[in-house]
Amino acid sequence: TQHTAAKRSSGKTCLRPGVADLRRLQEAFTLGVYSSATIRTVQHATALIQAAAGEGPPLFEVLLERRHCAPAPQAVRQRAWDTVKPLGRHFAELSKVILIDDDEPKSLPEERANLVLMPCWEQRPDDA
Repeated sequence: TQHTAAKRSSGKTCLRPGVADLRRLQEAFTLGVYSSATIRTVQHATALIQAAAGEGPPLFEVLLERRHCAPAPQAVRQRAWDTVKPLGRHFAELSKVILIDDDEPKSLPEERANLVLMPCWEQRPDDA
């Protein structure tokens, strides 16, 4: 999803192209969401993604939100509320976990091998 300051304040959440394809991944993987957003925002976004994916069982078996994050280390913190997404707190076997994010500092340095860095989506026609 994409959340700019303007989108957040207007209550609009836009889905990246291709979210319906998540249904195909569900056959081979356990899917989850790990967001630094509040539970309310995560529930709203996952409902939109679920609807876009169409009929079927719930897409996400794991939902982690802001309360599951940790304060970002001072060295990478740009704002007082910046957070990181520590995987080791929530998953015993990290060799089977990937974090897809558009913000490298959201992953802990010791967990960067689990990060797939996705370019930020800007909603441009050539950015699908």
